[in-house]
Amino acid sequence: DPARNQDKRGNNCCCNYAHIAYTAKFRVQFFSASAVVAPVAGVISPPSQSAEMRDTYRSAYELAVVVRQAVRGGAPMKSLILKAPGTNRDFDAARAIELAGGEPEILPLTELRARPDRLRDYGVLVVPGGFSYGDALGAGKLFALDLSRFFADEVARFVETGRPVLGICNGFQVLVKAGILPGPGFAEHHFTLARNARGNFECRWVDLAAPRSNSIWTRGVERIYCPVSHGEGRFNADFEGAGALLEREGCVALRYSDENGSPAGGRYPLNPNGSIADIAGICNPEGNVLGLMPHPENAVFEHEYSSMPGRDGEGARQLFRNGLQYAKR
Repeated sequence: DPARNQDKRGNNCCCNYAHIAYTAKFRVQFFSASAVVAPVAGVISPPSQSAEMRDTYRSAYELAVVVRQAVRGGAPMKSLILKAPGTNRDFDAARAIELAGGEPEILPLTELRARPDRLRDYGVLVVPGGFSYGDALGAGKLFALDLSRFFADEVARFVETGRPVLGICNGFQVLVKAGILPGPGFAEHHFTLARNARGNFECRWVDLAAPRSNSIWTRGVERIYCPVSHGEGRFNADFEGAGALLEREGCVALRYSDENGSPAGGRYPLNPNGSIADIAGICNPEGNVLGLMPHPENAVFEHEYSSMPGRDGEGARQLFRNGLQYAKR
């Protein structure tokens, strides 16, 4: 009864969603109910009027995650989100992983230093966005030194065993400056993320196209629409033909494009930072490590993109599902 699902202001209430989600945990056949489809698909927009309503939404969301896991069967894939001082997109990445059916854990670097072999307990590693160490010595540089000095063996083992690794924005900068990307077959420290060509901090939504590549993260993804938020996002190299080389090796995973999927051709603001060959993200030759400057974790819920006609978050959601599914192989 729709009338029973509204509060005094006429706002849709999630209490009934939560009740149905709890029931559906045990009665999967009732999944056709629209009240369950909405939270499981991640399309409820959180109420903004009261703390009580927001808490109700949060409870319904958490139950919806349980429902999703019940339908798919098996334990959710454990995913480690590394947090350095200044990291600020860790919770966004965690929510995107939860929505995709995973079990995220945010872990400060200091705790991992105490026991680096904890990394072996996880199937997915995420290095999220932010301003790690205040971008001292350059964006991602000190975080990259942490990985190289304190966790080099464990991170190398993680990558070599084929487990998925995702670096977003500052995380992409970290993976490149630590020499983890582009990876084997490429000389270290010949690639970087430099200051944006226009010298501005860019904060806008962009279109991404996923060309054929080795990346396991972009399988079945044609396009992604998500925001960028960076001052040092221009992918560059110190030699000619770097973009063509990466493309030949299947390492160009995402490009900046127009809304139809055609290459940006270096045009601003389609290519917001002046990256060579419109490169927005690259993977290693094996395809299990992906780094990208845009933020797909901020484009998975309907309330994040619903104000922009013709856009959806399916590409971003598929990216996270791909990583988790590959980790379960």
